[in-house]
Amino acid sequence: MSGGADIPRLLAGGKKLANAGALLAFEGVNEPNNWPLTYQGEKGGKNLSWLTVAKLQNDLYKAVKADKQLSAYPVWSLSENGAQTDNTGLQYLKIPVGSNLAMPDGTQYADYVTCHNYFSHPSHKGLYDNQTWNAADPGPLCRVDGLFGNYGKTWAKNLMAIRKRS
Repeated sequence: MSGGADIPRLLAGGKKLANAGALLAFEGVNEPNNWPLTYQGEKGGKNLSWLTVAKLQNDLYKAVKADKQLSAYPVWSLSENGAQTDNTGLQYLKIPVGSNLAMPDGTQYADYVTCHNYFSHPSHKGLYDNQTWNAADPGPLCRVDGLFGNYGKTWAKNLMAIRKRS
């Protein structure tokens, strides 16, 4: 059911799964740091600007939420957004006001974050205790590019997610 950057195809596939009672959620593109994409005639991802990736994720979110049949399903973020080359705000679910990023304040990307959580990873040196936890650790000590490396301080450019304290 993958549609890559083809949002109408993703929605059509999602409707088939929903009709079969098998749709859980929509997820953004897979690892655009490894596989660049073309969306609306613009190339992005990998070592190019990630503005194209951000536009695709935002448009996917808006399309799912605007569809009467699919609007109740959650949209998950893309994977490996910690690799963004320019600050498009993909480290947020919704860009907060006053962020001054490449995408506008209030841009909504997803309802939930998602990370690739490999318990076996090239950075792991063989088998050791707590290997699965080390891949899932939500904090900065995570040995792979987990939750913090994608949504706290990005692993490629050290872009911070602004945290407002009340």
